This record gives sequence, C-alpha cells and structure tokens, in this order.
Amino acid sequence: MKGNFTVHFFDLIIYLVPGMIVAYFGGLAISGCYKGSLWYHTFSSTEGIVAFLLTSYIIGHSIHTLSYVVEKIDNYFRGNSLPAILETLAFKEELKNLLRKKLSISKLSDREAFYFSVRIVSEYMPVSNQTTDRQLAIMLFCRSIILGLAASELFIVILLISSFKGVLIILVVLIPVLLIVNYKRFTQMRTSYYITTYRSCYLWLTENKE
Repeated sequence: MKGNFTVHFFDLIIYLVPGMIVAYFGGLAISGCYKGSLWYHTFSSTEGIVAFLLTSYIIGHSIHTLSYVVEKIDNYFRGNSLPAILETLAFKEELKNLLRKKLSISKLSDREAFYFSVRIVSEYMPVSNQTTDRQLAIMLFCRSIILGLAASELFIVILLISSFKGVLIILVVLIPVLLIVNYKRFTQMRTSYYITTYRSCYLWLTENKE
C-alpha cells in the first residue's frame, strides 16, 4: 500500500502480529510444554528475540496470503462479495455508465468497476485515498488475525491435551470470542472499504464530467 508512515506501520503490523501469535503458540505446541526451556532460551537473549521476530514476520506473510480463504468463505456463506455490495448502492448504474464513458468502453463488469474505482480514487482523490488505505489495512489485519487465531486455537488444544493447565482452558474459551470479534470487524471494514471507494469515485466522476 502507498501512503504515509501510518500506512507503512500498518503494513508491518499486518504481517508481524498474526505471525507472532502463530509462532508463539506453534512453538509451544512443538516443544510439547507450556513453559519449556525452548522459550526461556529464546526470549532470554537479544539474538533469540530477533530470530523470533524474523520468524514471525515470515510466518505472517504466509498467513496474509492464506487468509484470502476467509474472504472466500464469507462470500460463500454470506454473499458479501463485490457484486453484492455494489447492488446495494442506489447510484450503481450511473456509476458504471460514468466509468464506461470515462474509459471509452462498452462493457464493464462489477469487478472491473471496482478496480477502476480504486485507480481513480488513488490517482485523483488523495484525501479519500488515505481513508480507503486505512480501511484496507484494518480489513487485511483482521483477516490475517482470524486465520492466526484459528491456527493458535489448534495449537492450544494440542497443548491442553499434553498439559492440562488453567491458563490454556481460558485461552481455549477466549480465542473463539476474539475470532468472532475480529470477523465482525473484518466484515464491517470490508463493506466500508468497498462503499467508500465506490462513493468517492462516483463523486469525482460527477464533478469531472467531460
């Protein structure tokens, strides 16, 4: 994503935080203990902390790529896709007509309408682009967190089987709650991102008719 320092900071957090969650609980599950020597040595030295952060960042990239499945599942069960959101807009047909006229094309799919809207907003509406960048960053963060928490829940169940501890029971109950909260936030930010992009593009097109 392009933007200021805040957006670049979000880029880092999107990868690092979900990766840290999976790396930490995954490492605990692999070591087969709750407070094993593996993590004592890892976090007792600067080299260990740096290695953990680098590993988390790499894992975070994988989670970010795989988290697209969250969007696919949401589309399948809730129909919350680009065409479905575009259908809710009263100015849908006028927006597509303006885009076709601007691009000098006769046909334009709903997905193409969104991508061209993103391009127009990013090139001609810097203030709106900052808003949509933040919405996109939060949406992607929540999407990655959902997958990271789901993987961590599996690791914690493995730990719970091998080592029955009260803290693990609390985490087993808490993580599904966090999953639901992040899923709701993901769907809200996803819808807001799409609608803000469409509305901003429509506003620019109506103000710059040729």
